Amino acid sequence: MPSFLVRVEAVNLDVTVFDTDDLSVVRGGGFAGLLAPQFVRDTLEQACLGRLIPVLDAASQSVAVLETDDSTVNAGWIERQLDAVASGRAVPEGTDARLARVLPHLCLVGAAVPYPNAPTGEQHAEAGRQAQARLRARQLQRLAIEPGPTAPGHRACAIDRMRPATDRVRKGDNAFHVSASVKARLELGREMRQQVYARLLPHRTAPLPTFAESLSELVKAAPPGLPSSLRGKIAVVALDGNGFGAAVGRAVKRGAAAGGAGALAEERTFSAELAERRALLLERLLDAFCADTRMTGPEGRLRFETLLWGGDEAVFVLPAWALRDALGVIARDFGAGWTVRGQALTHAVGALVCHHKMPIATARALASDTMELAKSAAKGVAKAATKARTANSKGQKEPVEQEPSDNAVSLQIVESIEPPASGLETYLADHYGTAASAAHTFLGLPALEAFLAAADRITDPEIGLPRSQLYGLITRTRGADAADLTKLRDEVLKRLRTEREAEDVDALARVLTDGALGPVTPDPRLPLLRLADLWNVLRPFAQAAA
Repeated sequence: MPSFLVRVEAVNLDVTVFDTDDLSVVRGGGFAGLLAPQFVRDTLEQACLGRLIPVLDAASQSVAVLETDDSTVNAGWIERQLDAVASGRAVPEGTDARLARVLPHLCLVGAAVPYPNAPTGEQHAEAGRQAQARLRARQLQRLAIEPGPTAPGHRACAIDRMRPATDRVRKGDNAFHVSASVKARLELGREMRQQVYARLLPHRTAPLPTFAESLSELVKAAPPGLPSSLRGKIAVVALDGNGFGAAVGRAVKRGAAAGGAGALAEERTFSAELAERRALLLERLLDAFCADTRMTGPEGRLRFETLLWGGDEAVFVLPAWALRDALGVIARDFGAGWTVRGQALTHAVGALVCHHKMPIATARALASDTMELAKSAAKGVAKAATKARTANSKGQKEPVEQEPSDNAVSLQIVESIEPPASGLETYLADHYGTAASAAHTFLGLPALEAFLAAADRITDPEIGLPRSQLYGLITRTRGADAADLTKLRDEVLKRLRTEREAEDVDALARVLTDGALGPVTPDPRLPLLRLADLWNVLRPFAQAAA
């Protein structure tokens, strides 16, 4: 009985998901990336008259083992079947029309490799590596965007402003000439939203809210008291697991003691438990936002949307003023423990605050770069710890395992509508004096929680540090050393002691000096610069409170 490991993935997301600022279209593309790989993969069971054993369903990829009694089936035949369905040319009868219409406008790539009938754990892992390599090779052999109609005279799509407009859609009271790709994604995002969220949140009993339809809707009719610097600003938050692939590998290795079936079962269980844990985080975010009346816009829709969600990655958008609350939810959720198959899992989080008119593909890329900054810092610390343990274990027979990365969070803000011309690293080096990942990362949940608590104290309009004093410290210590900064800071605190209760000033002094505001190298002013940039994000409604 021939068996094959089959992998299907939605690729080139920048031109199939993030090619427009219309959230309803982006949402549809994200939903399609979640639904289509599994759908295309699952059609093999009927086509081959075989048995399909699902292994993994993530944000944009699906993996399964196909067992068939047909000895004529080979990897090439399977890939041709996948291509025919993925392109929309051979969609089985009874397929949901909305999903069928969007298939030709995605970049779906499939790959199949032989899979041993009774594999060891290492053979299972090797088949996974071969399928991944095969898929990447096939990805490079196809266009990144569907060619579309080429007849002259077509106007550009009113929404993606790139493809020819061949259809019309209505949004509210207005009609727009749009491309077939935009129409298909828009309809799927609108009409299958409930089904997709039901899949993401299988245990939710509370009704789902309706979600914002555009980035501008996230910031429309800002709540009273919001400072002008935050009006029009959104936050794009990207999360990615640290070493989840290695964790799966360890689970597979553990299951290999029972043979290939045990390894396969461990990977399937790992994937299912991870999806459950992800759902809990999304549930907590939605509950927090639905409970905040300010998060409901004038159209009655929630100022929030997920752009990607599944596997070990997620991207979502919300108003910049809601980021502080979102970070609190994330910190509490991570603090509750992420354990899957007995393994503690951690994340890298990147949050970018930017203007809502920045192209979403660019904003998402910058948020991803910010997340990679946090991931790099966590990896650096983990490698250093592993190296130290290795040095202390000379003479031991067992190799030292890689130290796991801790949770890590990086927060960045870009004031201009235009993105940094030379990329994030150059921007950080110019603005803060360093692009070192460790200088811009809160490593570990205690560090994030300490920073948020310190920021809450410092930005408090009643007992915190006056903002003018913060800017004064930054200005007067330009080019100064740590001793000069300490002297000027003590002078500020001395003046405050004549105006406030001693215990309040003592508490303020502690959070200004205990390192909670983040790294101080190479410039001791770095925590103050970061706090000044994020002040309104961390205390968005200080004016209203005052």
